[in-house]
Parts: sequence; structure tokens; C-alpha cells
Amino acid sequence: FLDRDGIVFTRIWCAYELYIANVLRKKQLMNESESIGLWVVYTHTAEHEHAFDIRKAVGIIPGRAPGELPDDSSVREKHFPIELILQSIQNTNVHRAEASEEVDRIHILNSIIETMTL
Repeated sequence: FLDRDGIVFTRIWCAYELYIANVLRKKQLMNESESIGLWVVYTHTAEHEHAFDIRKAVGIIPGRAPGELPDDSSVREKHFPIELILQSIQNTNVHRAEASEEVDRIHILNSIIETMTL
């Protein structure tokens, strides 16, 4: 979930989840294996209508959401505040990301370093 201020990735666990999803996706593309490591982002947005429903959240999903017709994805995703996700990613610095416990932060940073060699 992408928060309204776009600061979610200042938390080490959130940055780690993004990293792992991308590592798994890269492995999938290299191995052409079954679908793993899907990155889906939802965020709060201004109230809007979609598929005859009033919605207050919108998501970006690779491909389509379950039950969507081919054109539904672009109609749904046009409400996504793309500037918010760009801001959150551009402001991400995993070395400065925070954790409740410093030992957790160090463990996650070490895990990232270890997976980079895979």
C-alpha cells in the first residue's frame, strides 16, 4: 500500500519487500518459470467511479485484475497518482531506511547484500 505522503519506502521492511519482488521477477524472466514475485501497488485516491462502483483506492497491477476485461485496466489505472509513486521511489534510500529495531535494519541490509550475489 502506497501511503498518501509517499514515504512508505523509508521503512526498511517496505523497501525490502519491493526489492524481493523485483529480485524474484528478474529470476522469473531469466528462467521463464511460473509467475512469482508480482508487484502490485494500491493507494488512496480521490473518490471516483469505476465499473459502476464508487471507489476511494486504485491499484496498479501487471496485466489485469481478476475479472477485468482487457480495457478495464487502463480505465482503472488512469486514476492512479503516478507522481506519488515516482516521488516515493525517487526519495528511497535503503541505507537510510528506518526500522523499529536497529538489529532488524542491519539484518535486512545484510539480506539484500547476500541476494545481490544470487
